[in-house]
Amino acid sequence: MKYILLISTIITSSFISNNANAYLQKVLECNNCSTYKVESTVRSQPPLANYYVIDLIKNKLYLYRWEMDMETRRYELSRLPLPSNVNSDFNDYVHWKTQANNIVNNNPNFLSSVINQEPKPSSISNKNKIKEIFSSGQCNSDDDHVSAYDFIQSSQMRNNVFNRMNAYYPAIQNAINKWNQLAENISINSRNMSLSGTLFAIPQTINFQDGSRLKVTVSPSINTFNVVKGSAFDCSNNQIPADKSGFIGNFSFEGSHELNKFANFGSSYGVIFENRGCNMSFIMTRCVVTPSGGYVCTAVC
Repeated sequence: MKYILLISTIITSSFISNNANAYLQKVLECNNCSTYKVESTVRSQPPLANYYVIDLIKNKLYLYRWEMDMETRRYELSRLPLPSNVNSDFNDYVHWKTQANNIVNNNPNFLSSVINQEPKPSSISNKNKIKEIFSSGQCNSDDDHVSAYDFIQSSQMRNNVFNRMNAYYPAIQNAINKWNQLAENISINSRNMSLSGTLFAIPQTINFQDGSRLKVTVSPSINTFNVVKGSAFDCSNNQIPADKSGFIGNFSFEGSHELNKFANFGSSYGVIFENRGCNMSFIMTRCVVTPSGGYVCTAVC
């Protein structure tokens, strides 16, 4: 009988030990959370797992085990110490994130200075090199200036600006590197992080030399910029449509050059433009949906 009990104890202990080592490891996000909220977030998840909980507002990282107590047969939540390598990686990330935030907060227009050194893509440049410099109004329509239209249409430009930002500001690159190292260590899927859990103070506004503007966030892949939907405006203060459905209503432009930039952008969505030959300092354009479902914009001279 003693042998049976001994064998049973060994098997049970072995099962518990192996089961603990086999626990799933998951990462949760809980920003600006109290301890109670953090623990409630873990309790809302399936048990029998280890949960890292990251708070990217308070810069905190927790580790919890959510398991069944084999004696009471009840689920118990316990906080565990962070592994030393994870704790080190997270502290390094927070340090460089703070440095990156200082750069952004002390220079809100830092991305504008980076983008204004970017050459206009040859594939987007106007072949006729039309130049209409307005001494009055908001537009500086030098064709050599990069605009919000160029930035939206060129993924290569967004990549270049992102890489140049990291080269000019090593603290931002270090923050990204440390985040990637931490993410690899505890299997964080950065694509699942919310906008509130950003790497540093974004979204950021980019002001272009032609007078246009937009806001960007760092992409989930952390290697380029994404344009915030609805944030892009041209130099005539028209909201640049985020998709084809945005080409509805009235738009006004400071000259034919600005109209042509809008028309070229719309053409990439299949929008038809009529009467583009207007050569006035101020042009009204009306865009409608036709009965057949097409989009047509007409300039009023």
